[in-house]
Amino acid sequence: MIAQTIYISGPVTGMPGRNEVAFRTAADALARTGYTVINPLDVVEDPDMEHGKAMRLCLAALRRADGVCLLDGWEKSQGALQEYGEALHLGVECKGLSEWIRERGMAASKGWR
Repeated sequence: MIAQTIYISGPVTGMPGRNEVAFRTAADALARTGYTVINPLDVVEDPDMEHGKAMRLCLAALRRADGVCLLDGWEKSQGALQEYGEALHLGVECKGLSEWIRERGMAASKGWR
């Protein structure tokens, strides 16, 4: 099955501007390629929300995804590591942005949806 809905995971806490540029850039690229995107910056609208509560919202959103797009630096982020662990637990595939885009391009060239 080709993933249709992709959750974006990466560092937010402690990053300049909550790493919004990286998340928005990835979301735009994935959407242009035909994926439905779940951006945690849209899930957690209040940047001052307590981290535990924010993670509960994000993990609930991740459970609706078919795949996870891992942004640079994800492995150094406590929250992204939690998301990665949850994805592994659920059997949800995790890859970098370029891999998701390449996969969709190959599927399109073969006429898959």
